[in-house]
Amino acid sequence: MFYTRAAKCKSCILEYQKTEEFKVWARIRDRARQKNEKRRAYDRNRRQAKIDKEPEKYLARWKLNKRLQRKNVFRPCECSHCWIEGKISLHHEDYSKWYDVIPLCYLCHSKHHNWEIVIDKTNNIIFN
Repeated sequence: MFYTRAAKCKSCILEYQKTEEFKVWARIRDRARQKNEKRRAYDRNRRQAKIDKEPEKYLARWKLNKRLQRKNVFRPCECSHCWIEGKISLHHEDYSKWYDVIPLCYLCHSKHHNWEIVIDKTNNIIFN
């Protein structure tokens, strides 16, 4: 049974629950809950589809994040390309090597994915 937090007696609350106003708000609340459940199911299915598409990518990210959480490995403070300190993302060149990552700032990481910066096998950075 739904009880409001108003300072009312039980009989007043039960009487209010019989009114049309309460029924309208209950319908709105129930619709919102249904939408949230559908949205969560949609997000869960979409996330699972991404994982199924590239399982090695998500396994590598998961393994690295677990290591970072346990403080077995520390996140670098500066970009390996421009040496700027700040928020650093870790880039995998090969997802089969879980802990072999290159620390890049977000600007250099996006440049790398747009092929403006190329990283060779010895982690040397080449400009295009």
